[in-house]
Amino acid sequence: MAKPSREFHIPPVDGWRPTPVPGVSELTLATDPDTGLETRLVRLAPGAHTRVIGPFVHDFHEEAYVLQGSVRDLTLDEEFAAGSYANRAAGLPHGPIESIDGCLVLEVRYP
Repeated sequence: MAKPSREFHIPPVDGWRPTPVPGVSELTLATDPDTGLETRLVRLAPGAHTRVIGPFVHDFHEEAYVLQGSVRDLTLDEEFAAGSYANRAAGLPHGPIESIDGCLVLEVRYP
């Protein structure tokens, strides 16, 4: 099975869910529950950071594209503005991250 096919639509505004990290929320755009393939938006409020969970290491491949604002990778000590793209293999450490002014990131996760 794959993510369900849907024509252009506006995702429900009330679909945003808080994550365990304060100031970080997510909106799932499409998912395949059988495989874990997922497309989502991640929003960091101004000043939000993920220091409390440290660097991320996933067991899945991930692509990330900064749509609005900017995000700083605290390990790399580098800021990535809107238009920046990351393509991360499973097991690649990244982050923690912060966003001084807030940001919106599109993520695609491949199990």
